[in-house]
Amino acid sequence: MTLPNHIAGGIVFTGVFGAFAGVNILNHPGLIITTVLAATLADIDVPSSLWGRTFKPISKAINRRFGHRTITHSLLFLLTTWGLVKGGCNLVGTETPYPAVYLLAYASHLILDMMTVQGVPLFYPYNKAPCVIPSDPKLRLKSNNPRSEIAVFGFFIISGIFLQPLMADGFWTSYNRLFGTMTHLQSEFEKADDVLAVSYRYREATTVHSGSGLAVQCTGTVAILWNPDTGWERLDASPASQRVMLEILPKHTGRKFNLVRKSFVAISPDSLDRMTRNNILYNIQLSGNEAFIANYETFATTEKTSVRSLNLDLVEHLTIFELPDQNVTATVKYHNSPRIRSLETRIKDLQAKNQTEEAAATALALRIQTLKTIRDEARDIYEEQRAVEELAKLKKKPVPVSKIAAQVQELRTQIAELQAADQIKYEEKETAAQLKFQAGRSAKLEVTGIATFVVFETE
Repeated sequence: MTLPNHIAGGIVFTGVFGAFAGVNILNHPGLIITTVLAATLADIDVPSSLWGRTFKPISKAINRRFGHRTITHSLLFLLTTWGLVKGGCNLVGTETPYPAVYLLAYASHLILDMMTVQGVPLFYPYNKAPCVIPSDPKLRLKSNNPRSEIAVFGFFIISGIFLQPLMADGFWTSYNRLFGTMTHLQSEFEKADDVLAVSYRYREATTVHSGSGLAVQCTGTVAILWNPDTGWERLDASPASQRVMLEILPKHTGRKFNLVRKSFVAISPDSLDRMTRNNILYNIQLSGNEAFIANYETFATTEKTSVRSLNLDLVEHLTIFELPDQNVTATVKYHNSPRIRSLETRIKDLQAKNQTEEAAATALALRIQTLKTIRDEARDIYEEQRAVEELAKLKKKPVPVSKIAAQVQELRTQIAELQAADQIKYEEKETAAQLKFQAGRSAKLEVTGIATFVVFETE
């Protein structure tokens, strides 16, 4: 097989099978160079080849002693040179997977040559019989046949184009991206040694939301993402969640991240602000030597509250400051006298009774006026007599309307007196609370605790 096919086939073969081991040859120039060199090295036994012309004395010596497709096309030579490459990498101390790439690329040369009519003696020098794929010679390729070489080269080029995402992302990443569930994201997160950039879409009610972020934590149902522009995002795919995850696409960034814990003892609010400002705060636990005001924003809530200690996750903003004197009285409750409610109920009852009486008196007056009209205008003497008799009865039973103005005014005066007494008691409690706070207050607010930050490597 010709040099172009060994180069193209070596890149496709190494890229695809390297993807199963999580090796991305397209992400590192050194790995591409290693692939090209290893995929063509076996032909060093041909003096007219690229390797043969470059290292002519060595090539001539190998060709004279062993011939073409012998020792350099054997498993013995492959494993020996792979051992040298691995030993060199260990000696230098590099973690780049050069040995694995070399092994796959060199093996690609042997496998491609096995698919030719001549085959290769894999077990040379112990067994010089050629190994072939497939066994039927009619199905194998003919070396240096232009039509066969061009067809194979075209196949490698097309395969490389369509398999490039698989080579770039790795087999398991491509697999997990294909299914796009939280379980597959967890699987990819646990295997990855770099940060995953996650694009997502979910539906909540009838609205579809989308976004992206860097994965900091991932379980089978929940993923915690950080987006520099929008802050924290919590993807919840648990059965209790109202969100329906539509798509989750992880992508390797090549960057790493660490969770850095910092403890602090008796520092001022300003020092805490300097420590947390412009940093990604994953969790913070702190307590003060006295109560303080905390103004914070997390993924779940935004709040301003008076506390003595805090334990917050996924913090986007945090500011604390000393408790002003007037805030001390926030714990002092204003109590209304129970008699006030009783008096207010009495007023409502009087007003309701008065409204009922006035309505009855108005109805009676309207009925009397109607009967008088009937009496004066009736043409039937019997109808006139009935109106006169009913008028006489109604006039004997007038509807009384109570005079409640003075009584209501008296009750309201009593309520005002009770409210004034309650206000005096409340002010006395406020004064006592302020005196107690001032007596026990420290010279200045200091906080102690532990903060956990997310630190990403710079791109």
